[in-house]
Amino acid sequence: MYDDRPTPQLTADVWLRGFADRYLRDYVPSGGSVIRFVSGTDPALALVQSGLQSLAAEGNYHYCLLDANRRTAEDKPPNLHSIERFYAAVTEHVDWLEWAEEQARKALSELGLDLPDGVDLGDLEAIAEANRTDPKHITNRVEWAMRDERRDRSTTIEYHSATTNLWVDWLLPDKAIPGRRKVLSAWLSGETPPTGGASVLKRYQIYGKIGPANGRHFLASFCEWLRQVGRSGLLVTLDFRAYERSGRRRSPSETALASLRSAHKNGADFDELYRLLELAKSDDGGLGYGKRPYEQMLSLLRRFIDEIDRFRSFALVVLMSPQYFAPNDPHERRYTDYSALSTRIGDEVSDRHRANPDAALVRLGEVER
Repeated sequence: MYDDRPTPQLTADVWLRGFADRYLRDYVPSGGSVIRFVSGTDPALALVQSGLQSLAAEGNYHYCLLDANRRTAEDKPPNLHSIERFYAAVTEHVDWLEWAEEQARKALSELGLDLPDGVDLGDLEAIAEANRTDPKHITNRVEWAMRDERRDRSTTIEYHSATTNLWVDWLLPDKAIPGRRKVLSAWLSGETPPTGGASVLKRYQIYGKIGPANGRHFLASFCEWLRQVGRSGLLVTLDFRAYERSGRRRSPSETALASLRSAHKNGADFDELYRLLELAKSDDGGLGYGKRPYEQMLSLLRRFIDEIDRFRSFALVVLMSPQYFAPNDPHERRYTDYSALSTRIGDEVSDRHRANPDAALVRLGEVER
């Protein structure tokens, strides 16, 4: 894969412009999906991350930065190598109720009904009066729309049932099932529903929950639902670099103690000891992952490559360090650890002088200061 010649590199700006023009402007919004791997220094990858976030905002994408080195609110590793945790991280900041409300407004518009200013979606009397019709007629039309949507097989049956009943509840609130919005939102987020939620889910023929076997179906259904609520698609930046480090890493306190003992043994003065202590305080230790989680993440990425056409309007950009691809660098792990992935993203044919901006793996140059 590698030889002694210099590897052609791109700047972050050039790659971002090309990625936006080739994929984010039209290809992904029209239903296409893409996965790309980007290798670069910390400053270069920071530019890529911020650039993708800006492009997502401009293009009306749902954007997520999944950082394997960032602990959760419960101070636990995010464990993004698990597809269900990957999905939960992608949907963590989704306002399901707000988006369902958008769907309800869109459904009214498609039925040819106007929603007067200041009128709640659930006030069928006021909506009927404004449209010179009968509330029962609106109810029937909404129920017909639900039946039509059941024929849609672009999402799984259970996912479709949850999202459909969520927006319908804005128009036809079911007082016999209090809290169903909260239950459905929790299920869609991959969370455990509140007490009594299982019985609510059964009423809508929802019996399963997200897991390793169906996590990809959840993610594919979410991508499809994003299109239904008017988004251009899903844009995810996955920071892989924490997986390049092995699981057992010294904590900051262990590092500080070892450094101080060594310095003291070698006769360091007070200023040197103080400098080492301050340096240790600034080091958060960083997360690392064991062999099995590392292999699971590589397998997850390989499956994303092979099955990318099963998703609609999905763009995944994976950030990695240059050391992970360097043949002679004393790195803990390398991309050749998993041949099923390395053969899919490695350079089989490459130009000696020019970098391919559309390669599966792109290497970025140093950021000019």
